[in-house]
Amino acid sequence: MSKVFISYRRDDSAGYAHAIYRELVHNFSKDRVFMDVDTVEPGLDFARVIEEAVGKCDVLVALIGKRWAGDEPNGRTRLDNEKDYVRLEVSTALARGIRVIPVLVDGMTMPSEDNLPTLLQPLARRNAIEISNTRFNFDVERLITAVRKILDEIEAKRKADKESQRFAEERNRAEPEAEQSHIEAEAQRKEEKATRKTDEADRTHIGQEAPSPWRKYGPAAVALVLILFSFVFWWSKRQEIELPTHQTTTVFRDRLKSGADGPEMVVLPAGSFRMGDVQGGHEYSEVPVRTVKIQRPLAMARYEVTFKEYDQFAGATGRQLPHDEGWGRGRSPVVNVSWQDASEYAKWLSKQTGKHYRLPTEAEWEYAARGGKETTYWWGNDLVKGMANCDGCGSQWDHEQTASVGSFKPNAFGLYDTAGNVWEWVEDCWHDDYTAAPMDGSAWKETDGGNCNERVLRSGSWLNSPYTVRSSFRHHSDVRERDRTIGFRLAQDID
Repeated sequence: MSKVFISYRRDDSAGYAHAIYRELVHNFSKDRVFMDVDTVEPGLDFARVIEEAVGKCDVLVALIGKRWAGDEPNGRTRLDNEKDYVRLEVSTALARGIRVIPVLVDGMTMPSEDNLPTLLQPLARRNAIEISNTRFNFDVERLITAVRKILDEIEAKRKADKESQRFAEERNRAEPEAEQSHIEAEAQRKEEKATRKTDEADRTHIGQEAPSPWRKYGPAAVALVLILFSFVFWWSKRQEIELPTHQTTTVFRDRLKSGADGPEMVVLPAGSFRMGDVQGGHEYSEVPVRTVKIQRPLAMARYEVTFKEYDQFAGATGRQLPHDEGWGRGRSPVVNVSWQDASEYAKWLSKQTGKHYRLPTEAEWEYAARGGKETTYWWGNDLVKGMANCDGCGSQWDHEQTASVGSFKPNAFGLYDTAGNVWEWVEDCWHDDYTAAPMDGSAWKETDGGNCNERVLRSGSWLNSPYTVRSSFRHHSDVRERDRTIGFRLAQDID
């Protein structure tokens, strides 16, 4: 099984190491992440255990802080010391071709090749990830995305190699049988040819005509055509994307006091659905799966809130315009907005229209995002290229920037971008899992250990892996966090 090894120095980055370890375990499970303080049992040969663990890992995460290299009394750096464990870990991984991801903490910059021992110099040429306290959640998400991408590639290669080996073994077993079958078929063909010549000679002798080509080959030709038609029909069906049939939806827009139109809203019916990791085998934060009943119809924004819509609010209230990262405003989904910003926009829109706009609850969001499906994504269980914007979703915007709202197909409820593009704030406070979660679709706040300084984020973004755009995937961040991957969509109570 793929392993992730965390390399760190205890007097340099132990705090970051423990926090990163918890996040990696949360995403990949404890048996796939190695960290010495949690894994090496007392009494074992530390150096041997470390070396064996590095040799078995697929990714080594090297935490580099300001005391990472350190100074020895003789003026040399710690990394010059042959007995230094960090040197042992990183140099072993580099020598064995294991993927090493440098992680810079505490504002550290990447050491130059000249300041590293010869065995560690390739590390200086690796692209690093920076992690800080102020952006910890999203910096760690970048690391998790990078690690998952590497592990997925390694697993895919292993499966392909295994399948190739299996095919080769089957082919080697089949070759003698095929050769014998060929010999037998050739003998039978010669016998049939001889018999056919005798029959034709006999028929000619008594005045009968030789059979026409159609009589001889017609049935075989018909059979061949039928086989080809069946294959083409099967292949075309195999290539079809299983997309839900759009039900009849009601779309409306409220008028603002200024005369401008509010966001497009879609009326969703009341109903029940199973919420969480229905497919199984994913995140512990997505369980236990429970049946949630959406008590009454509600309206959900057809698109993520755009810059054009949010800029009206910012201009009217004197708020600073959020940065668009140079991607353009207009129909681009607004980014760099906090949970507090999103909540204030909903309140302002309510006053402008006389309707009750708000952030959706987490249950309402998943109900809307699934569009009546229990599959991994709203369109099915398999990732289909070009259906969403994420790092690996197959769109022109992947890992580059947001896409204009409505650039991809809508789900069965007629909602766009419920997978990828930007993370979407919801009303709920963060809970580590769904134990004791409400079953009526309401927002889950402080009860049962909720952390309301951090709110739930759903949908995944253009920067994150396909794993995060699953309909059940959950994330969270500080209510004050503003980031280029975060936006939101609105809900409205219907009278």
